[in-house]
Amino acid sequence: MSTLSVFEKNIYNMYLKAARNNKGFTPRKDFQKLDDTKYTLLKKISHILKNKKIEPTIFFDAPYKLYSEKYIPLNFYSTFNAISTYKKYTTEIELTNPDHQFNINRLRNSFKFIYDTCIERELTSCNQYLDTQSGIYPDFILDLKQGDITYYSLLSLNISEKNIKLEKNIVEFVCDSFYNTLSSLRSRYTFSKKIKPLGIKLTNTINKILKRK
Repeated sequence: MSTLSVFEKNIYNMYLKAARNNKGFTPRKDFQKLDDTKYTLLKKISHILKNKKIEPTIFFDAPYKLYSEKYIPLNFYSTFNAISTYKKYTTEIELTNPDHQFNINRLRNSFKFIYDTCIERELTSCNQYLDTQSGIYPDFILDLKQGDITYYSLLSLNISEKNIKLEKNIVEFVCDSFYNTLSSLRSRYTFSKKIKPLGIKLTNTINKILKRK
């Protein structure tokens, strides 16, 4: 049997911390006597987290936050239901708490993706990213669907309906409730204390870099 990676050991301790529900806990340091079932589950969960680009802490907290569960067994996190619960919880965070650290982290990752795209396509402004299109759909619609960018990154680029030259039903075939979500988040973004200033800062910083290239 191969050993657990540092990441796999860390996610087990994240699981233990979530199970304690913000109460004190002692991280496990010795994994030599970990039973085979837990070992196999940690390998599977590790693969899910990496493959799905999931934030581990939020992943383990999700069922406790959403359903006020008292205890979640480790095997739950190896299931599709765990992924579904995570998506539901992160959607709730996105829709209700723009300045949550999860949204801040995702905004940074979104702008890194946008920057890389701008470099690849030799664009001179972040806003030009909204005009890129390889097929039927604007690239940002597909990137949003894939999770490479967020609604808040689009709002940071001052997106408006004029950027989308497709009928509503065609857009929402890819991104369900796109227009309602964008409209709902626009006001939250406008009055946010953290994510809007960060979005402006990232946009300006990247634009300066792009103009120097």
